[in-house]
Amino acid sequence: MQNWKKSICLIFAIFWHSSAVTAGSGEKCVEALLAAGYKVNLTSVDIIATNTGSVRYGWKTKNIQCDTVGDEIIRLSVDDKLLIENGFPSTEAAELFIYMKNENGSMLESCQARFYGVIETFDTIYLPKLRSFDADLEQIKSQFDENFSKISRDFFVEKYYEQQAPLRRLEAYDDLLNHGDGSQLERNECIFVADEALEREEVFQAAISDLLSEVDALEGALEKRDDILARLQNELSAARSRENTLLDELKKFEKPRKLAQIEEYLRQKKFISATELFEDISAKFELSVSDMKRLEIIAIEAVRPIPAADREKNKEGYGFLGKLDKTNKFYQNKIRVYSN
Repeated sequence: MQNWKKSICLIFAIFWHSSAVTAGSGEKCVEALLAAGYKVNLTSVDIIATNTGSVRYGWKTKNIQCDTVGDEIIRLSVDDKLLIENGFPSTEAAELFIYMKNENGSMLESCQARFYGVIETFDTIYLPKLRSFDADLEQIKSQFDENFSKISRDFFVEKYYEQQAPLRRLEAYDDLLNHGDGSQLERNECIFVADEALEREEVFQAAISDLLSEVDALEGALEKRDDILARLQNELSAARSRENTLLDELKKFEKPRKLAQIEEYLRQKKFISATELFEDISAKFELSVSDMKRLEIIAIEAVRPIPAADREKNKEGYGFLGKLDKTNKFYQNKIRVYSN
């Protein structure tokens, strides 16, 4: 009788454990397979507990194996093709997870080191002062508040938000300038950023003019107002620094915008304007082979339909091509023909 009861309990326990496993990690396997394009269900699955502590779900008819630990899929294969290994669908994803985990660990270690450093500072610096008979409590509190503010959460949060706007601006510039081709640099986003930069340049120029006027007005009182002059000079220096930074940013947009203007002149057959702008941009920037080739193709397409009787327009068109490629004998000969 006792053996019979034990058997019933064992069967019930196995059934309950199997059901719990199937309902949890088994559904994870089904969801992952559906996402990969394989339709399966849990009614035809074989469940095996491996000696490594994982649970294996198998569909023999489709040669599918799904190994899980808890609710996580460790390995998933279909017809010996690995879809998931070590919990991730790619080696890059696994490496990124390890990187993120290490970064979090480093941040935690840094916070712990800073915390224990604060405790050590408190014990070695503040505690002896507080126990002194002639302790200046206001001075101690002021020093503590000042130092503590530099390691507090509020301090780092404030510094983080201060850097968000310039970081987003630099990321936008980097994305536009390093990851876009010539056509992308003509996108509305690029023009919008450039226009915004120009507006800021005008504001900075106005601020500089105001500061210079204020400096001129205070020249007669320099000896008595050294502190005011020093402050204004610092502000002026900072404004000029911002101006130089902004001008450097604007230069990055000057080349693509002028190239686009040359292309527009060529399509409109304004060859003289295109030549003048080409000479200007060539003196400031080094044009790539692809830039030169593109301008040449657009110029040829603009010159080709011009009637031979229109000698002046042909001379202007081939004049631009001659500037573009000074070693091209065909262009030089055309210039001589239409100039005579």
